[in-house]
Amino acid sequence: MKRWILGALTVAFLVSSAFAIEVIVEPPRAHLMPGETQAFTATAINDEGEIIPVEVWEWTAHPPWIGAITDDGLFTAGNVPGRGMVRAVFYMEEQRHVGRAAVFVTPERYHVVVRPRNAFLEPGDAAQYEAWVMTNYGDSIGGLVYDWNVEPDWLGAVTDDGLFVAGEQTGRGAVIASTHYEGHDLRGAGFVAISEMGWGGIAGLVTNEAGEPIPFAHVELFIPPHREPIRMTRTGDDGTYSFNNVLPGAYWVRACARGFLSEFYDNSPDPEGATPVNVMGGSITEDINFALALGGVISGTVTPEENDIPMRRAHVTAYGIWPHPFHKSTPVGPEGNYAIIGLPPGTYIVRANAPGFHPEYWEETPVPEEADAILIAAGTIVEDIDFTLDPLWPVFDGQLNGVVTDDSTGLPLPEALITLFRMGPQPIIVRQLTNDDGEFAFEHLPYGEYIVRSGARGYLHEYYDNVPHWWQATVLPVNPESSPVIAIALTPRENGGLCAFTGIISDAEGNPLEGVLVRAEGATQATVETGPDGRYYLEVAAGEYVLSADQTSMGTRYYPNADEPGQATPLTVDPNQPEVEADFTLYETLNAEEETLSATTQKFKVSSVYPNPFNATTRISFDVPQAGDVKLAVYDVLGREVATLVNGMQSAGTQSVTFNASNLSTGVYFVRLSGALGMATHKIVLIK
Repeated sequence: MKRWILGALTVAFLVSSAFAIEVIVEPPRAHLMPGETQAFTATAINDEGEIIPVEVWEWTAHPPWIGAITDDGLFTAGNVPGRGMVRAVFYMEEQRHVGRAAVFVTPERYHVVVRPRNAFLEPGDAAQYEAWVMTNYGDSIGGLVYDWNVEPDWLGAVTDDGLFVAGEQTGRGAVIASTHYEGHDLRGAGFVAISEMGWGGIAGLVTNEAGEPIPFAHVELFIPPHREPIRMTRTGDDGTYSFNNVLPGAYWVRACARGFLSEFYDNSPDPEGATPVNVMGGSITEDINFALALGGVISGTVTPEENDIPMRRAHVTAYGIWPHPFHKSTPVGPEGNYAIIGLPPGTYIVRANAPGFHPEYWEETPVPEEADAILIAAGTIVEDIDFTLDPLWPVFDGQLNGVVTDDSTGLPLPEALITLFRMGPQPIIVRQLTNDDGEFAFEHLPYGEYIVRSGARGYLHEYYDNVPHWWQATVLPVNPESSPVIAIALTPRENGGLCAFTGIISDAEGNPLEGVLVRAEGATQATVETGPDGRYYLEVAAGEYVLSADQTSMGTRYYPNADEPGQATPLTVDPNQPEVEADFTLYETLNAEEETLSATTQKFKVSSVYPNPFNATTRISFDVPQAGDVKLAVYDVLGREVATLVNGMQSAGTQSVTFNASNLSTGVYFVRLSGALGMATHKIVLIK
């Protein structure tokens, strides 16, 4: 991971035995739209403030897809949004001196700013709201007409010019301004709270168990029974915190700090055992204090079995198996060291994984059932949990790189999870988190065709290029002639959180499936991936939803067991039923996707199987490029032929046949078309 620091000037220092030279690049940063240009200049200054003449500057742009720069410093932004830098380099007395400037390439976007951001009123009070449109480059756009609304509408009324008058009921909500600009429907919000008893507050202290203050700890405020915090603050250097302008009522308060166990007031690990904090109007509820216990630590090293094989972006995950399901991950440092901190007491198994290597559970097993359990008590430090990983395949040179940004702001997204799926008869799945600049780089990939899934906390998951399901994804070839570079812009989730769907995703044998994408579409949209136990927890706003679960090797199912969204059973959540269980079973299938088994496969094609999965019969279509003897047969997973559908001379063109599987049991089967021109195969699923 590479990092650079941006200050008032972007500089680099190199110190020789006699003097230091500072290279200043102007402007120090540039925000550009794709195709725009920016002229950069570079100046070299010695430690006495004198300008050093430089005859030749070497200009470069990094990464290369961010744009191109000429020998005289004229930068042209590329078509891929993202963040990068330009470098100015010169050489003096065999020393290399470098200056840098930051470059941000983003399409122009707009958002509505509403002020005041927060208003605290008594019933009948009024507040004047204003709105304007801002670009992501900081330019304001005036002269627009806004539609004003209040959500919820009982909170008060707002005039056409933004004057809000509070109603008689107390509560919190938002004043919404909406407008239309250059084909975009835009809206922004200013929040408002109404209380007739005045405003209260909460204050306290966060320390460790020795009574020492913990600075910069997170403190969160909840309205029971909801599990999404409504406010958050940080402690100061002395460990103190406070919430002001709090509506009277009962709240949960939680404190969290790196390396410590999070805690709800008073000394409860979960909200069920929390002591509500009562806030009265006109007073501060004080001494809501926390003494956080240190969490456990698991540490060790991760190294490759063959030391000449590079290992990058390795991760180690601790899975809690008792008393509650829990998992926590950490990246492995450049020297191969890792430490997972802040673990709650319990029993854990630990797994290490890295792109291009077989994942391994400690100690030296590929399956969790054979892993050695590690017992963690409060503050326990367990060392020497070491891994030596075997490579998945011989070292290849395949590469796939890119950047992930926020679709609404254009800013890079660190720690977004990128998952690559290699398609075909030997599927491969590799994962990676983006760095601080939103960048990811998969190296030493085996050649083949890949699809990409991305997601981040607080954002919707998607497949490249901006589609919700894997079969709609753009297939990216990785080979000696193709090293794709892509840009992904993730859409922020709407703030739901008052209700939730939960359940377990499993295969036909009942085994839990990790990494399955669960999607809720309805009143809002939300996505989440299942954990190692196959369970998901998907927070949404109240309303009606259609749920789906998909994985690249396992088709897509709509709740409870439908192939199409129109056949799904909608589920409703609301404050009276805030949590709904919805389990899925996924079956090994490729839907209507062809799987290549040899270089000659494309001469034959199994063009469609519908329905798939099927109950008793399904119709199979296949393409024969020229007349000849062909065989279309069905095989079980052990390779045994269970039905012959076509065997003999067939004319050229697309043909179809009905397959009756009434004598077969539920399971996975393969349809194979073969002949002198090659072979093609397709997975099907029989469900009875």
